[in-house]
Amino acid sequence: MAGIYNGNGKRTEAVCRKMVAVLLMCLLFGMSCLLSGCSKTKQQEGTSTDDDRIKVVTTIFPQYDFVRQIAGGRADLKMLLKPGEESHSYEPTPQDIIAIQNCDLFIYVGGENDEWVEDILSSMDTGRMATLRLVDCVDTVEEEHVEGMKENHR
Repeated sequence: MAGIYNGNGKRTEAVCRKMVAVLLMCLLFGMSCLLSGCSKTKQQEGTSTDDDRIKVVTTIFPQYDFVRQIAGGRADLKMLLKPGEESHSYEPTPQDIIAIQNCDLFIYVGGENDEWVEDILSSMDTGRMATLRLVDCVDTVEEEHVEGMKENHR
C-alpha cells in the first residue's frame, strides 16, 4: 500500500492495517445505512393489514368504483348489488345486513332508489358507522308534470 509512511518517511504495516480496517468498517456501516433506507414498510407501499383497512359497503358499482379509486388498498370494499340487479326491488341477504352492520362507512343513493336501505338502517345501531346518503349531497329537482304523463299510482 503506497502513501502511508511514519515520521521518518517509511511506511509502517501496522498503520496500514489499522487504516484499512477503519475504512472497511466505515464502508460497511455506510452501505448498511444506505440499504436499510431503501426498503419500504407495508404502510409506505400503500397496503395495509386487514385490521388497519376501513370497511366500506356500497349499494351500486359507481360508488364502489369511486371508493376503490380513492382508497386503493387501504379499504376493504363490498358492493351489495351485483351487475344487472335492480335497486328498486333489491332484497338484501342476511350476509348483506351483517356486512352493513359491521362496516365503518356505508354509502348508498337513497330516495326512491334505496327505500330498502332506510328500513334496514332504522332497525340497527348505526352509532359506530358513518353513513353517506348521496341524494342528500345534491340539490334535487322535482320532476315536471306534463299533461298526459303517466302517474305512478301506488
